[in-house]
Amino acid sequence: MKTKIMLLIFLAFAVSKTVVAQKVSLNSRVNMVLPSKTQKITTADLTAIAKQNDIQVVSLPNSENRSVYLTDNVLVTVFASKKPEKVDLDKVKKGLDEMAKGLSSYSSKIVSIKGNKFLITENTTENKLRFFGTNSSGTSSVNGLLEFNGSGREKAKAVLDSVIPNISFEQ
Repeated sequence: MKTKIMLLIFLAFAVSKTVVAQKVSLNSRVNMVLPSKTQKITTADLTAIAKQNDIQVVSLPNSENRSVYLTDNVLVTVFASKKPEKVDLDKVKKGLDEMAKGLSSYSSKIVSIKGNKFLITENTTENKLRFFGTNSSGTSSVNGLLEFNGSGREKAKAVLDSVIPNISFEQ
């Protein structure tokens, strides 16, 4: 009887870990809650997992500020700045829009969520979505890249829509 109870407790614990969203601290100032069934990817495993999911990965620098996750066949790479720095997303948007001038496949928008600002960019010729976020004072920031296979754009947008509102900044 004790064995059955222990087995049930273990199974309940294991299931709860796979269906509950995960809170992740990117550094002392930036936190995020990831969708359930999200798995952290090591640098060593990144190439194999990307190949397995038919995702062409951008070569990004290894950094202690970088974290990579896989959720719903979408790779989510996040960089959170460790030191306070002033970020003006309106200027960033203006610069990116100027560089992309004439590209009908490019779009960008700034959204405010829970007092934080996020710049979201998309180029439909790539299988990537990018976001840049800051707290209300612009002193804490996070950058993200979502990479997906050719048929995964809508899934990636859904992942983005679930990730961004769940990023929080310490003031």
